[in-house]
Amino acid sequence: MVKPPEYLGNILIVEDSETTAELVRLKLGKIGFNVSCSYTFSEADSFLKNKKIDLMILDLNVHGEKGLNYLKKVRSDLPKEKLPVIVMTANSDEQMIVNCIDSGANDYLIKPFNPRTIAPRLKSLIDLKINFEELLISRDNLKKALNFKRKFLSNISHELKTPLNSVLGVCEIISDTNLSEEQKGYLKILKSSGDRAINLVDQLLDLVSIEFNSIKFSPIPFSLKEALAEVYDRNIQKFKERIIELTLSLDLEIPEYLKGDKKKIVDCISELVLNAYKFTEEGSVSISATLVERKKNSIYVKIAVADTGIGISQADKKVILSSFKQVSEGTTRNSGGFGSGLFIVNALVEEMKGSLNLSSSSSGTEFEIVLPLEICKKLPKATLSDTLNIALINSDPSHREIIKSYFVNSVETLLMFSNAEEAISVLSDHNNKVDFILCEYTLSGMNGIQFSYYIRKYRHLESVPISVFSSGPIENESKIPRYRLISYDAKPVKKSDVEGIILNLLARKNLLLSEIIWVGSQFEAMHRVFINCKIFQDDIDISYLINVIAISNAKLIVYSTKFEQFHSPKIKGLKEKYSDKVFISLPMDNLPSVYGPDEDQSKGEIFRLLENELDSNNSMKSTKKRILVVDDSEENRIIVKLMLRKLNIEVDEAKDGIEAIEKTGKFKYDCILMDIQMPKMDGWTATTKILDKHVNSKHNNNIIALSANSMPEDIQNSFSAGCKMHLAKPVRKNILVNAIYYGNEEGLL
Repeated sequence: MVKPPEYLGNILIVEDSETTAELVRLKLGKIGFNVSCSYTFSEADSFLKNKKIDLMILDLNVHGEKGLNYLKKVRSDLPKEKLPVIVMTANSDEQMIVNCIDSGANDYLIKPFNPRTIAPRLKSLIDLKINFEELLISRDNLKKALNFKRKFLSNISHELKTPLNSVLGVCEIISDTNLSEEQKGYLKILKSSGDRAINLVDQLLDLVSIEFNSIKFSPIPFSLKEALAEVYDRNIQKFKERIIELTLSLDLEIPEYLKGDKKKIVDCISELVLNAYKFTEEGSVSISATLVERKKNSIYVKIAVADTGIGISQADKKVILSSFKQVSEGTTRNSGGFGSGLFIVNALVEEMKGSLNLSSSSSGTEFEIVLPLEICKKLPKATLSDTLNIALINSDPSHREIIKSYFVNSVETLLMFSNAEEAISVLSDHNNKVDFILCEYTLSGMNGIQFSYYIRKYRHLESVPISVFSSGPIENESKIPRYRLISYDAKPVKKSDVEGIILNLLARKNLLLSEIIWVGSQFEAMHRVFINCKIFQDDIDISYLINVIAISNAKLIVYSTKFEQFHSPKIKGLKEKYSDKVFISLPMDNLPSVYGPDEDQSKGEIFRLLENELDSNNSMKSTKKRILVVDDSEENRIIVKLMLRKLNIEVDEAKDGIEAIEKTGKFKYDCILMDIQMPKMDGWTATTKILDKHVNSKHNNNIIALSANSMPEDIQNSFSAGCKMHLAKPVRKNILVNAIYYGNEEGLL
């Protein structure tokens, strides 16, 4: 019995000679090919459409029609890999053969030919085509698996971040209440654990972005000084707790402003600092930046993080930059994390066209990031007056140098002191003019608050604004009476932090020391507190008072809560007309007396009350806003409402995109906070539909994505849908408020 030939593939012959086509079909069929014949190009189209064809043999002249034109038509739909085509012709002209190959032919045959001798060539092309199809199938299956993995991890991060958002949001809200020292300790542990969990989720997402090669960079003009200062501020508290020195130095040859992805650069350096902290039990960790090379429009900068820790062996150096690798298996549990930090840093640095180098010995380890950065020629304009005289009292020499660098060419004089006694000896001389004082809380001998109260005894320093700053919480801050323009602030590290503190307090000083109208019979002596204060009895004729307010230069109008006439429609209209004036209502029966031995403290209490009122009546918060929070999580909606409860904001809620569309059809919103992953209708779809309905409106078109999804494609999808910003949960209160009022994440409150 004759064994049937092995099946080798489906071949289509396009040939107008039936005799030639049939002869080739029979001979190739005996070898094992399944051959079909077509005698016109239209018949060939029908075969390609309705039958699986592995290879085409195409005559170049079919009933007078040019085969090359038909080949080009086929190639517009099917590339060489999907359908191999061999042209056959009686013309052996080399140029003709070149034209065939250029038009998309895989091979060519010169008539006449022996079908048996060409069989291996046919089989080879068909095998390549089948292998290509199998590769495509494998690729598609791999894409599906990777996309599933990506979506799964994105969903996992969303589900993890959603409850963490609630936990950290409640922590921030609780921190604004009166707590005992024991409760503050518990809250600190809770917040630290939550932040650590969020960091792990973010690292997981970074790993996914690296695996999918989907890291997005956002180069912006930035100050390397501020970037390094931000790293310092992120980490200094934990170093102080372990009594490890953290130092910072910057090469003055490095240009002030560069262009790069500031956030990723800060994250990379912070990860190296955190890694050094983990493996340094005693000694110090230093951060330094030096200029390596300068070109016309760019520089190479080296950022080094060196520690005095345990060092890294030669064997461990080879694996430490790998994913999920640490210097010992037990380190993951002892030091936290899952061994991905250095791998992520290395990947990010390489994507920024830089390099990460490592050197280590028994006396410590040094990581060096070398980055190319563009030089920014246009410098941001200074916002501080160049006539300001500022005093800085700070025991930390590194921080003094950071602050000093911010004031170069932007203030008239900067006096720096390392302790309170030294500052008092100089500032007490009335010839030494000072317009603002920045004072560290943790000074030796006399802390920042005691210093602030002490220098008020000098008449020329009575009205100088003072910022008392601290890296950690100030003990019993809520019980400290505020006195004469003293603010208690987080340690300013970025230039914008410093400027914000100074500008806010100077603005408050201008307001409090300007002309004030005071309505309250029991406070005839308010001129002893304020420099220029007009006092009126609370039984004053309301029409007369309106005229006084209208023509007065006073920016601050303080009146008794019992003064019922101030709630009349006339006063409401006056407030709207003179919106630059701040109206404050106080329970004056409960205010302390400004006479007697506690006079200074009483004045301080009055200032404190006014400052608190100004906080809730300043220009930002006096502008009534209505916002819509769209989130399927009731906990998230409650947290946003609690974060904004002290502001002049009316908050509406919607639990999905459909309800959001319905509410924007009925009400006008200044801002919409839109969750992304919701049932019924997602946030992106809802955003597009809302914006389509309110194209030319002043309302309902300021939409901010507020989501636990923070992959690069999620952020891009938010912008593509029309969102003005994309904020990742958990979002901090100050970032959320700035986004609503200023449309950015770094505006000053």
